Amino acid sequence: MKIKRLYILLAIVLLTIGTFGIYGVGKSVSSAHSLVEAFEEAIHDENARKVNELLASTDEKWEFTEKDAEDLIAFFKEQPDKMDTIVRALKSQATAQDTDTPNPNEPNLGNYGTIKLFEAGDRYVVFKDYKLAITPAMLQVMPSTDDSTFQIDGETLEVLENAGGNPVYGPLWPGDYTVTEKIPSNVADITESKEVLLFTMKNEYESVDFDLDIGTIKAAAPYPDTELLINDEKVGITLNETSQEIGPLRLDGESELKIEKTFPWGTVESQPVSLEDKAIEFRDFQAIDETMQNELMESMNKAMLQRLEARRHQKIEAMEAAVSDNYREELEDEIKEGEYSGELHSAYYNVETMKQPIWNEEEERYELKVEVEYHIEGAKETSRLYSNEDGRSVHSIQLTTHYSEAEQQWIIDDHRNEIFLVPKKFEKKFTF
Repeated sequence: MKIKRLYILLAIVLLTIGTFGIYGVGKSVSSAHSLVEAFEEAIHDENARKVNELLASTDEKWEFTEKDAEDLIAFFKEQPDKMDTIVRALKSQATAQDTDTPNPNEPNLGNYGTIKLFEAGDRYVVFKDYKLAITPAMLQVMPSTDDSTFQIDGETLEVLENAGGNPVYGPLWPGDYTVTEKIPSNVADITESKEVLLFTMKNEYESVDFDLDIGTIKAAAPYPDTELLINDEKVGITLNETSQEIGPLRLDGESELKIEKTFPWGTVESQPVSLEDKAIEFRDFQAIDETMQNELMESMNKAMLQRLEARRHQKIEAMEAAVSDNYREELEDEIKEGEYSGELHSAYYNVETMKQPIWNEEEERYELKVEVEYHIEGAKETSRLYSNEDGRSVHSIQLTTHYSEAEQQWIIDDHRNEIFLVPKKFEKKFTF
């Protein structure tokens, strides 16, 4: 009898131990902390399938896929502080769940673009079951123009809705995204990208405002068939003397426009113009660079010195300067006027008249009409101007010259008295 009672007592003890053991194992398996630790381990191991199994979307319409899990893992790997934020908050939530004691200092994970722990019912009747819920966010984009299109991380997504004319994209899971605006243009499409973080948000919508300074411009060039360059790149547009509409373009000053024109003496580029104005004409385009201008002025100086020498000696020697037959004939007529004693003292060129040659349709050549003041001493002046700036007496001469493609140089054609003053700011002086 005693032995029987002893067996019964032993069975009761073993049953009690087993019951508590099974309860402890069950409670451990179903504990909130275990779930958080499994999630942390899956992220660390880059196990996208496991992460996908552990996370459930808060909205049945939006499925959290294994590809989404891969992107989430990549986000946490690139920004481990965000992973630490999530894990600390989840562990705090787990402690509150396991102890049935709310934590007043629990970190705030927001309501969107986040992951939270929640109780999902009972397991085996007596044990609580927990889930990790992932909640997406929405991205509202405010475009620069009505023609703008957008890509998110290089993909064109379907517009979920329009809020006041602003497209809304989503759902987007926690992470950082690159939003790119594309604006079509007849020059080159405009693109602008912005980074946006969707993480532990208070509100469902995150806004991205592009608001680029965009507009069309009118541009003209002093010569036909002049190529337009934007930021040193040809854009397939040629300009002429008539303004034409170009764009849309960015008008924030970050872009620069130039023009390029090929002449018989070479290809010439303008100085860059910052794209801030809506009308650009390139009036200061310098078709002849400073080196060629200096060479031309030296040739004109030489021609004038030889011209005066011929008049003093009453005969034309071999002309070293490049002059035309018409120039020689003019000089012969001057020699016939009789004795002459003038000597060249100084020359004042208006370099502004040497920048943009004119195309002579009839002669099919480029020509310049250069303004120069010659101060000639010892001559009986027949035409004279008195400069208000320094009181010098000068001949005002307009020299017509053309570019010879055959000789690859400028030829002086005509020497004509005119009435003008060379402005000081454009003056280039030579003394002899």
